Amino acid sequence: MEGRGKGCEDLERRGEEVMEEEEIKKKISCHPMFAVSKATHLHCLKICSGDQEAASSDLDQLQGPRAKQPANPSDLDLFMEAHAAALVALAREIEKPMKEAAAFTELVYRHLQSVTGVGTAGGVEDE
Repeated sequence: MEGRGKGCEDLERRGEEVMEEEEIKKKISCHPMFAVSKATHLHCLKICSGDQEAASSDLDQLQGPRAKQPANPSDLDLFMEAHAAALVALAREIEKPMKEAAAFTELVYRHLQSVTGVGTAGGVEDE
C-alpha cells in the first residue's frame, strides 16, 4: 500500500507542476511584450523562408513603443525585454546573408543576361 501512496504523491506533484506551467504560460501571453516577441519571431521565420517583403521591413518598427518600466521590474519583465531584443538581433543577423545571397544571385543573373543577350532590349539573334 505504501507504493500506491507514493504513486499518488507523484501524480499530485505532476498535477501541481502542470498547473504552475499553465499559470506561467498565461502570465507570459498576457505580458505587454508578448505581442512584440511573437511578431519578431514570425519575422525571423519569414526571413528564413526567403520572403523578400519581410526581409525589407523595418525591424525597429517591430520593437514597438516600449512600455514604461516599473520602478522594480519583475524577472518576467526583464526576461521579456531581453527576449524581444535577442529576437531583433537574431533577425538582423539572419538578414545579412540573405541579402548577400540575393545580391549575388541578381549579379549572376545580370551577367548571364549580358553574356547571352537574353532578356535585353536587343533580344537573341536567330540562327
